Amino acid sequence: MMKAINVESCDINNELIICGICKEVFNPDLTIELDCKHMYCEDCLRNSNFVNMPLTMYDELNCPLCNKSEKYERIKKCNRFAYNIIYDAKVKCPNVNCSQIVKNGELTRHMEKCEYKLMNCPYCDTTNIFRKDLKTHLVDNMSEHFLSLIDEVENLKNKKFF
Repeated sequence: MMKAINVESCDINNELIICGICKEVFNPDLTIELDCKHMYCEDCLRNSNFVNMPLTMYDELNCPLCNKSEKYERIKKCNRFAYNIIYDAKVKCPNVNCSQIVKNGELTRHMEKCEYKLMNCPYCDTTNIFRKDLKTHLVDNMSEHFLSLIDEVENLKNKKFF
């Protein structure tokens, strides 16, 4: 998953919205809080040397920042106040050439529709086409794509499935 880039100058070094392990801006829906109130990306904590899966309710880990011993059963999603701060932080879309600035919590929705997401043509070997240019590529190469589809249909007709 692409990480967000924080654009609020007052928050560039703000540890409230930065994971202490990966040093990236939190995704509000994937942020967890330890009992000591330190927060981490869920994946960072699971994939770090501080956690060995599988876990039982009796296992413990040490917080990477304060070294306080934590029981796994006490790990929870971040509190609502922290969630709102992380959600509302302004971030720049990480797609090349996209200058859109959105709320951190809305980045995933933006990325699903971002015109600068790199796509591959489903009908030929062309790769790394901006989403905004894919339709033009399809129209400009319609005859080649159509011939390719006809070849595929012929190949499927000649295959024996049983």
